[in-house]
Amino acid sequence: MYTVVTLYQLRAQLGLRPKETADDHRLLWALGAATRHCERYTGRKLLPVHATHYHDVDRRHPKELLLEDDLLELTGVTNGDGRSIPLSQLRRIPNARQPASALRLNNGTQFVYRETPLAAVAVDGIWGWHDDWSRAWRDTGVQVQEDPLTAAAVTLTVPAEEEKVGRAPRFQVGQLLRIGDEYLRLRQITAVRDGGLLLTVTRGAQESLASTHRAGSAIHRYHPPDDLTQAVLQLAAWLVQVQRQLASQDLPPAIRTLLRGLRRTVVRV
Repeated sequence: MYTVVTLYQLRAQLGLRPKETADDHRLLWALGAATRHCERYTGRKLLPVHATHYHDVDRRHPKELLLEDDLLELTGVTNGDGRSIPLSQLRRIPNARQPASALRLNNGTQFVYRETPLAAVAVDGIWGWHDDWSRAWRDTGVQVQEDPLTAAAVTLTVPAEEEKVGRAPRFQVGQLLRIGDEYLRLRQITAVRDGGLLLTVTRGAQESLASTHRAGSAIHRYHPPDDLTQAVLQLAAWLVQVQRQLASQDLPPAIRTLLRGLRRTVVRV
């Protein structure tokens, strides 16, 4: 399951009640297809992923590294000679508040290579796009109950919440969750006898590292940008209704307009 928005949100978009689940398999297909198409159309990753990407050294601009994707968090850079570059020596372009499209060395040193400039410099970090990464993760107010939650466990228990008209549930199938540095994808929610909820999750989602978490560790949920949420929801709802293969030229004008504003462009500063 790879989706920006949740099953609950798509049901609401289609005017379905939360307990109308007969078509969930079709809705989940539409959510995945809509997310993948939006990524292709915009030319960017729309969900955060932990990865190491290898970049070419531009001999005409050896102090600057153009990034192949949007960089949300930088955790390490290894130059082409195998040496680690201190993060303090690197400037994010365009600035530290937005996803980086390039890195620039500040101290007079250069990006180098040994035999070939191709894929010479390794950049470690969290890749993807968000218009306000500092506020992308929201605290659910719920902590890990297991003592501990092992790295191999695929379920965790959380307290049930009181249902209120007009308020979305705290946990929804399709959500990207975070405990510590690990990402988890919520795949299923089951009520249990004691009134709690059993969450079935994919561990180590988005190439993060599955690890052990102590009881009391905070559980956060990912909040995508509003414009992106609306684009994926409208596209997924349209796919459910038309039930056909998707091509860019088929997109309704309103969806195409939303996505056009999210396209990735890189300009050397």
